Amino acid sequence: MTILLYVFFAGGGCTLNQFLISFNLALCILITLICVHPAVQDANPRSGLAQASMVAAYCTYLITSAVGNHTDGKCNPLHRSPARNGTVIMGAIFTFLAIAYSTSRAATQSRALVGKKRATGAIALSDEDHTRTDSGVGLVTTQPTRKDTPRYQALLAAVEAGAIPASALDEDEDDEDGTIAGDERDDERTGTRYNYSWFHIIFVMGSMYVGMLLTDWNVVSTRPLPDNPDPNQDVYIGRSETAMWMRVVSSWVCILLYIWSLVAPVFFPDR
Repeated sequence: MTILLYVFFAGGGCTLNQFLISFNLALCILITLICVHPAVQDANPRSGLAQASMVAAYCTYLITSAVGNHTDGKCNPLHRSPARNGTVIMGAIFTFLAIAYSTSRAATQSRALVGKKRATGAIALSDEDHTRTDSGVGLVTTQPTRKDTPRYQALLAAVEAGAIPASALDEDEDDEDGTIAGDERDDERTGTRYNYSWFHIIFVMGSMYVGMLLTDWNVVSTRPLPDNPDPNQDVYIGRSETAMWMRVVSSWVCILLYIWSLVAPVFFPDR
């Protein structure tokens, strides 16, 4: 895809397109190197080339759409070509699926944004424990870590013996992360684990974003255009610098968020 962009959109005099394509290529190489870095792998063993390749493909798609909305006819061979129905339909389907997935994930995973409600504070001790503190044993004021639990120790012993794969340790961690302290599995009988207000806010923002995509960021005209290939077209949704830069910024923000998701566990291992 990047080679095709260089061939058709990065000709002589198209400095901006050359910069956007080259910068996107450099960012894609950067996230590929970061995702396989030993420090990132130690902090998040699930990071790998599959996720990085998907992010790179999506960001390259955004840059392709951006240079395709360039208003300079010399640097954009699609400037005077009419829209193809197949391209429009495929773009609309991809957009709706991407927005539906991202908004659903963000809305239902809102606990990750507002913090998990785990029980914290000092642990109550029995009278017998208080009696033993007089002999010099200090009070236990913090909860034991996950690695101190008998279950984790048993799994670790089984992994060392070769009875089960090492991934069982990560699955055990996922199970504990999904359980609120003091409760069993949440079956939503008494309430949901996500916030209804945040759920609807995310979907409203997603709907507005889809609306702006469908109207090409409000670049709509009902007047006849001198270079319009279809004189019978009543409403023209055309290319603009606004549409181009919105896609460019979206690509950069996507890569920055992915980089942060990779390096955050390295800098903040306890969060």
